Amino acid sequence: QLEGMAITANPVLAKAQAFVDAARGKWVQVGLPPNTALGYSGQQIGSHGQAEQNGVYLQQEFVRGGKLRLNRAIVDQEIAQAEQILATQQQRVLTDVRLGFYDVLIAQRRTEMTQQLVTIANQGMTTAEALFDAKEVSQADVLRARIELQSAELLHKNARNLYVAAWSRLSAVLGDSILEPTPLVGDLDAVIDQIDPDEALQRLIAQSPEMAVALTEVERARWAIDRAYAEPVPNIDVQAILQSDNGTGSSNGNLQVSMPIPWLNRNQGGIRQAHAELVAAERGVGQLELSLKRRLASVYQRYASARNQV
Repeated sequence: QLEGMAITANPVLAKAQAFVDAARGKWVQVGLPPNTALGYSGQQIGSHGQAEQNGVYLQQEFVRGGKLRLNRAIVDQEIAQAEQILATQQQRVLTDVRLGFYDVLIAQRRTEMTQQLVTIANQGMTTAEALFDAKEVSQADVLRARIELQSAELLHKNARNLYVAAWSRLSAVLGDSILEPTPLVGDLDAVIDQIDPDEALQRLIAQSPEMAVALTEVERARWAIDRAYAEPVPNIDVQAILQSDNGTGSSNGNLQVSMPIPWLNRNQGGIRQAHAELVAAERGVGQLELSLKRRLASVYQRYASARNQV
C-alpha cells in the first residue's frame, strides 16, 4: 500500500515523468520541416509608379539527406533514456519506501518492548515498596527499583522519538507530509535465503535501469554519427515571385533555386566529435559495470554482517 502511495504522490517521479513528456515533445519538433515564408517584393520603388514592380513571393527550404528522420532517430533514444531514468527513480523510491517501512516497523517493535519494560519495572517498584514496608528489603533495593523504572521510562521515550522520526522520514518519501502514524504489519523475524553476490551482480548488469540508460546512450551516439555525415548534404531553397510591372502593364514571375556548396565546411569537426562521443558512451558502459560492482560490494558487506548478527 505504501509503495502505491509513493508511486502516485512522490514529486521526484512526477518530475521524471515530465522529462519523458518533454523528450516526446522534442521528438515531434525535430522532425518538422521549415515553415514556408511569405513576403512582399518591390522594385523601382522611386519611379513614381511609372516603372514600379510589386509582387509577393513564397520561399521554402527543402531539407535533404534524411536529416529530419535522423533527428527523430536520435531523440527516440533520448526518450528511451528518459523512460529508463524514470524507471531508475521509481526503483529508488520503492527502495526508500521499503527501507522506511522496516525502520518504522523496528521502531514500532522497540516502542512495544520498552513499554513492556516499563510495565515490568512498575511491578518491580511496587514489589520493592511492599517488601520494604514489610521490612524484608532495604531502602537501597527500593532506590534500585526506582532507577530501573526511570531507565525503562527513558528508553520508552527515546523509542517513541525514534518512531515519530521514522514515520516522518517515511511520509516524506511517500510525498504525504501530513500522514498520521499508523501501525504497520510485518515480520521482522523471517530471514530469507542467502543472497549470492555473483548472481546479484549479473542480475544488476542485466536488469538495472542505469545500465539501460548507458546502453541507450551508445545507440544514440551511433545515430548521431549518421546525422553528422548527413549534415553536409545541402538543403535546397526555392523562392517563387509573382509581380505586376507598371512600366509594361503586365505581370511576370520569377523562380530562384539555391543551395550551398559543401566544399569548405563538410562538417568535419562534427563528424569527429560524433565518433568521439560514441567511444565515450561505450567506455561509459564498462565504467558503470565497475561502479555497480563496487556499490554492490559495499552493500553486500553490510548485508552479510547483518545476517551474521541475526
